[in-house]
Amino acid sequence: MPYEVRALDQICYIGSVYPLTAVAALAIVKPAEQPFRLSVLLDERERLELRWSVAPGYFLYRDTISATLNGKPLKVKTARGEIKDDPAFRPTEIYHREATAHVDGKDLPELGEVLAR
Repeated sequence: MPYEVRALDQICYIGSVYPLTAVAALAIVKPAEQPFRLSVLLDERERLELRWSVAPGYFLYRDTISATLNGKPLKVKTARGEIKDDPAFRPTEIYHREATAHVDGKDLPELGEVLAR
């Protein structure tokens, strides 16, 4: 399922542009000097894979990862992160270097706009 990805600050819009057939995504992502870079592809299990590269010195909160389809929440699966005792948020899970989330392909229509955060 090819997707067109438009990154705007920390939000990425993913819109299907073709029927469910291909494996790779067309991606326009934030410049390399930014702390979070997103790549999108359809994995071997036909799940939409959202993969963030996290720059050194930064981390991504697990509970901030989400996706919606045309404004409706999608079920997003992520692996466990490292526990960080954050004074502002109490103990919470974070990712260093890389974070991956999956959205089941059966939850996605041929056309639509997915907002990944």
